[in-house]
Amino acid sequence: MSNGTDSIIAVIEEYAVGVLGDMGLELVEVQFRRESHGWVLRLFIDREDGVTLDECAAVSRAISAWLDV
Repeated sequence: MSNGTDSIIAVIEEYAVGVLGDMGLELVEVQFRRESHGWVLRLFIDREDGVTLDECAAVSRAISAWLDV
């Protein structure tokens, strides 16, 4: 993505790797793209034995709080 989002993704990846590492999770991919209803940020996470819905919610809360700041 050479439309200016590369630097944004790099900053998000740097932060997310630390947060996810503390939770025992791995960051697989970050997507930040414009869709029909606006900009969307997606983090794809994983762990060897799978990821629960509660863990997805915890990651969402942690990343959202950081983004709000």
